[in-house]
Amino acid sequence: MDGIASCSNNAKVEVDGKHYCGIHDPKRLAEIRRKNQIRYDTEAKEREYKISAIQYCEKKGLTLEELKKEINS
Repeated sequence: MDGIASCSNNAKVEVDGKHYCGIHDPKRLAEIRRKNQIRYDTEAKEREYKISAIQYCEKKGLTLEELKKEINS
């Protein structure tokens, strides 16, 4: 072998003339990576929002409960 490990699963798809199993299908992996990136980006934005809310509360001298009331009013 030339240093490249081969998968023992049966090939299910062909991409650019190469055969891949369902686990290593490049299109499937790209879609998984895309969905994960969206999830990671969303989680990062939520963390930033929470940090901003905490910083705002500290600056204004509010508790988080008071901030929630302020937002909902």
